[in-house]
Amino acid sequence: MKELNATAKLFHGVTTIVVFFTFISANRIFALEPPQPGEMQQLHKSKQYQKRIMFAKQLGNDKVDQYLLKKSHNRAERKRLEIKGLNKQQIDSIAPIMAPPPAWQGLPTKGDVKIFALLIEFPDHIHSNSYDTIDAGLFGNGGNTNHFPNECLAAFYRRSSYNSLRINGNTLGWYQTSYNRSAVNQTTAGRENLIKEAIEYYDSIGHDFSQYDNNGDGKIDYFMVFWSGPHNGWANFWWGYKTGFSQTSYSIDGKQLGAYSWQWESNPVGTDFNASVAIHETGHALGLPDYYDYDNSVGPDGGVGCIDMMHSNWGDHNCFSKWLLDWVSPVYIFNGSQNISLDASGESQNCVLMWPPAVPNVFSEYFMIQNRHRVRNDTLLPADGMLIWHVDATLNSSGTNYEFNNSSTSHKLLKLIEADGNEDIENESCANEDDYFTTGATFGPCAKPFSKQYDGTSTKIKVSNFSAPGRTMSATFTHNAGCPFQWWFTAYKKTGMNKKDIKLVRKFRDEVLMKTAEGRTFKTRLYKNSDMALKVLLEHPYLFDRLAVIFKTNRNEINKAVHKEKAEIQNLDEITLFLDDFLKVSPDPLKCFLGEVKENMIRKEMQGETYLSFTLSERN
Repeated sequence: MKELNATAKLFHGVTTIVVFFTFISANRIFALEPPQPGEMQQLHKSKQYQKRIMFAKQLGNDKVDQYLLKKSHNRAERKRLEIKGLNKQQIDSIAPIMAPPPAWQGLPTKGDVKIFALLIEFPDHIHSNSYDTIDAGLFGNGGNTNHFPNECLAAFYRRSSYNSLRINGNTLGWYQTSYNRSAVNQTTAGRENLIKEAIEYYDSIGHDFSQYDNNGDGKIDYFMVFWSGPHNGWANFWWGYKTGFSQTSYSIDGKQLGAYSWQWESNPVGTDFNASVAIHETGHALGLPDYYDYDNSVGPDGGVGCIDMMHSNWGDHNCFSKWLLDWVSPVYIFNGSQNISLDASGESQNCVLMWPPAVPNVFSEYFMIQNRHRVRNDTLLPADGMLIWHVDATLNSSGTNYEFNNSSTSHKLLKLIEADGNEDIENESCANEDDYFTTGATFGPCAKPFSKQYDGTSTKIKVSNFSAPGRTMSATFTHNAGCPFQWWFTAYKKTGMNKKDIKLVRKFRDEVLMKTAEGRTFKTRLYKNSDMALKVLLEHPYLFDRLAVIFKTNRNEINKAVHKEKAEIQNLDEITLFLDDFLKVSPDPLKCFLGEVKENMIRKEMQGETYLSFTLSERN
């Protein structure tokens, strides 16, 4: 391919050196290709599993690039301050625009970027795909259309970035070693010596490697190595992964070697070249993490349901990834309610980012929403509709990266909210049409799936009124959403209450509880936690069944209290057990309230006092 001079558009702006040393480390993440179907189960049965997991963790493939995450959240914080009414000078003093760290290592996310591909073969493993085929699949305009949308690395990223990232480059090869592949030491040094051997050959015949330092920092930003022959299993030496050149003293044409990906020519051997692995590994070079779960012994399973380039090489990058890369322009919703139309994310930069109404900072939990219609890089996905993503951007204790990832933490950094609420993905299923939000679906505090934080606290975020799937879809995005009135009637029905029962309960509230200080306090606390309590009950239908029995047992006693007669709570044992089970599945604020109710009931019973105008019956 003709070589073109290219200059990367660097991240601009200023910040202090303190920001770099506090938040940014010198090393970028490394990453690897997902395992073959069923391979993890086989590794579990062998003695290789822990060794492979250790290698994967050394690569650091579960982490977002530290600079990338800081920069994206810096943009969000500046937008939040703008919405609050601060001027540019005030915003700059609180959240100055971030410049790249001095030790930035990796591929720029915007602009014209030049890279190279190194093709290496061995006498005992001759290549099966020609130079022209691989060059077209990396930098050409066509590639193999049978593999669309992964027909060409450069074309995929032009589409994914909305032409913000324009990758071009040169393919060098095939270089053939004088020795068989078995002679290569399967170590970092062995891999890097092989790379140096091939690079030095092309340098000796006049190739200029200095052209691949896109940002002028003295380091080649990123290159790809393709080798012939079979792989030897996930997270092993002959596998697909992204790493960084460790020999810092080595340079070629005055440039050090930086990040690179290492992958097979074809899999299985002898098949057509497919750019999917190179596209995935280049995602890592840009700073993105793996979203698949390679260690199913820790945390939830299922990744993001397969439908993402960084999970199973299927589909485009999701809107959270594109936000990190500064390829999309979200509508930030911090308050109020808006009806918003979203175009297909495969060809439009719009999406929605919603924080809970009251969050301490941008490094918290939030939701991102996009219209994932089957166009361009999403052509082969299973359905059309809106996808909702739950992000937990909490930082680790040192403030250098996200606390959570999709592989080895108690919950995920990025979770796909399943519209049907079935949590099939957590059971290692891929997403399907039932996971898309379309007409009739609701996401909110009282509709399954629930818009709760991981600790169970309601975010009071609601997305409703979805239009029919299409290249353009609309929905209503609401902050501070409570439970709709009709949901309470649903709850009443689940407990077997009819209109007369509801009227009786209201009379008890107005004519009994409100007459005493104890009753008024109880009513205030109950109403404060009512939406949260209803949400928990809706999530755990068996609690409704037990609540129905408790109400039926005590209905006559409630009626007695309303008529100023002596009323006695029945079946205290069952009520206590019900409260215990309710406590186990409740978020902390509700747990505190229920604990106080139980404690007060037991104390009053022991002291022989009434509680909320009831005497307490003897236990069995």
